[in-house]
Amino acid sequence: MINYSRKSKIHLLDNLVFRFMLTLLTYFVFLILALMLTLILFIGLNKIQIL
Repeated sequence: MINYSRKSKIHLLDNLVFRFMLTLLTYFVFLILALMLTLILFIGLNKIQIL
């Protein structure tokens, strides 16, 4: 019974870590997308100014 409880706790922790990693990954992807969009927009505006 104690062994099972310990296993369950480890599984719960693993799930929590997985969820945290997923959230972090999603956040980083969103950040990179936002930066790329800003960069593309900036380059586009510069090209319009040059023309």
